[in-house]
Amino acid sequence: MTDDNLIDRTFARLVEAARQHDGAAFKAATQDYAQSAEGQAWLQGGHDRYRQIQANLVARAQAAPPANPASAGPGLAVGPGTGP
Repeated sequence: MTDDNLIDRTFARLVEAARQHDGAAFKAATQDYAQSAEGQAWLQGGHDRYRQIQANLVARAQAAPPANPASAGPGLAVGPGTGP
């Protein structure tokens, strides 16, 4: 079965389950797709993208200079001796 056919079939199942207010059928349709080869590939792609975003965020945080509250300007610094 091609990706488009599986997606179309799954979507039709989801729509029908929603129209019938059938939570069990809705859950079954999502589980069937998630357990298919196409669904597993889609989930793996999402997982890979999440890992990439996390790695980018860590790299940015490590590359950013540390924040210095004293350089924030008058009245913005916090601590003893910084008040009026």
